[in-house]
Amino acid sequence: MTGEHMARLLILLALLAFMQEELPPVWTIELGSGVSCCSVSPGGEVIVAGTRLGYVYGVADGVVKWRVRLGKAVTCLDSAGDLALCGTADGILAIVSTESGEVLNRIRAGSYITAVSLSSSGEIAAAGTLDGRVLILERGEGRAGYTLKAIAKLEFAVKSVVALKRKPAVIAGGGMAVYALDLDGEVSWKLVLNDTLTCMSCSERAMIVAAGTLSGSLVIKSGKYVNKIQLGGMVLSVDVAEIGRIIASTSDGKVFILDSSGAELAEYKVIGGAAKVVVAAKSGGYVVAGLSNLAVASIGITGRLLWTYSGLMGEPTAIAISEDGRTVVVGSEDYHLYIWDFHGIEVSKVEVERCMEMLVNESYPMLVEIYNRNQYEMNVTLSVEGFSFMHADMIRLEPSAVTRVNLTFTPAKEGEGKITVRISAYGMTLSEKSIRGRASSLGAKVWIVEAPEHAVEGENATVIVKVLNAGVKRGEFEVEVAGELFKAAKRRLFIKEGASVEVAFNITFTKSGEGELEARVYYSGSVLAKASRSITVEPRESGEGPHTVIVFTEESTRGEQLENTTETKLVRSHVLAIVLAVSIILMTSLMVLFVSLRRRWRKEELLEVRKKPRPVFTVASSTEDIYKKILEEARRGESS
Repeated sequence: MTGEHMARLLILLALLAFMQEELPPVWTIELGSGVSCCSVSPGGEVIVAGTRLGYVYGVADGVVKWRVRLGKAVTCLDSAGDLALCGTADGILAIVSTESGEVLNRIRAGSYITAVSLSSSGEIAAAGTLDGRVLILERGEGRAGYTLKAIAKLEFAVKSVVALKRKPAVIAGGGMAVYALDLDGEVSWKLVLNDTLTCMSCSERAMIVAAGTLSGSLVIKSGKYVNKIQLGGMVLSVDVAEIGRIIASTSDGKVFILDSSGAELAEYKVIGGAAKVVVAAKSGGYVVAGLSNLAVASIGITGRLLWTYSGLMGEPTAIAISEDGRTVVVGSEDYHLYIWDFHGIEVSKVEVERCMEMLVNESYPMLVEIYNRNQYEMNVTLSVEGFSFMHADMIRLEPSAVTRVNLTFTPAKEGEGKITVRISAYGMTLSEKSIRGRASSLGAKVWIVEAPEHAVEGENATVIVKVLNAGVKRGEFEVEVAGELFKAAKRRLFIKEGASVEVAFNITFTKSGEGELEARVYYSGSVLAKASRSITVEPRESGEGPHTVIVFTEESTRGEQLENTTETKLVRSHVLAIVLAVSIILMTSLMVLFVSLRRRWRKEELLEVRKKPRPVFTVASSTEDIYKKILEEARRGESS
């Protein structure tokens, strides 16, 4: 990362540090009674909520799709896939379809159900009761084919249970201990707290178990190691994120973010209240806390307040975050369910010019299009990563519109990989899109072999440039000789990898003065190498005609002569073809003209012959008549 990019990121973080936003929910749904528990599907499509009047609601797209009555108050619920596991105050464990609301199975637990849990795959289910029993169920055949595998009896009322995918099958907490139970209900290990348990949570594989106590201590079991940390007031809520971060809230209004060893990473102080419920996003990027002062707050992993909402009319009682982190659900005593949905942001297009033919440390235009489907504007962070390049910037997205952002991408590392564009806000990734790219540290070298150091304005000269292909597989180069004192000349070359070629340029000096003669090598429009030489051009004296100086070296003459011979042959063949075509056209025209004139002359002769009087002849009938005619003609002649 360059110093400029680091400075931009630091400025952005500094701006974010002073930002906090009142963020209203996308949907507010009234459920008829106080919300006691809620859960959300991994992608945020379906939300299930239980109320204190014994109803379970299914919500999708901000609309109640179904409602079912289970009995007395619904005390707890959890969902996985298309099933929801619900517990009631009258001891009914119900399995409900999240798609239709159909009750697929009812199991009587015999006592007030305090906690339920479904493993992420839905294979294991667990329920805890007020009389200290833990029911362990395993899914069999059919949609609701759960079989009661074991019932474990604890010493005190069960406060919390977590069903897992592997051994141990269930983590249960109650009284002054936390227990790990296998599928048969046998205790694998026991964590003694020496104090009354108030809350408990663990990671998906039980590698980290955190338990809060009445005296304000937090006991953390990480693998084989157990640490006990004193936080202050009574621990009200605790949650463990999958990345190993532990979030705990205390009665004195503090929210702690700890690592797996118990070391404090950040702390947030709630003003005028305490966080009654805290839930961490699975990614660990942020925490949502329900505050006793009728507010909801989202806190970043650094302890910074991301957003808040103070429009609740009752205390928040339940919080759920979808697995992708883009749906937040809060249930409250004011009979309402509050839903924040961040799925309306999408990176629709990412384009980088010549992304598969990039050169290291060269800049390329980049276009990003972001579609905001929401009906409100948002401030988001746009970040670009790839090939050791990082860029971050704050942008504003207009409601129901496409925002186009033009950037410059500069790869700093060679190889093939991804260019990722990420849109984030409030500690979560809202959308991201990646494209494949390739960057290479292509090499080429150029030398000016021969060029005049002094010249006269108006004279010609030959400049010889040597180009070495030092790492381009397809060596299609463009070589240019440019300067202020003459007109630039270009030539395309194909050079094999590792080979070198000398090329000659004929230039004419158009200006006088001192300047630079520069040779450049281009590949795909990017400059790979440069070489320059100083040159002095004297002004031409008055009356002096253009003077031509041609410089050849022995090495370059062969190639130049060969090139000139080929060019001369091509020019001659073109000229001969043109002359031949013109000659044929002229001959044809002359022949047509001659034939037309000859026809005209013949016609005029025939007309003149027809105009002359024709001689009159009399046909004699016999010899005597002929003789008489002759005599008459003779007499006429004599008399005349």
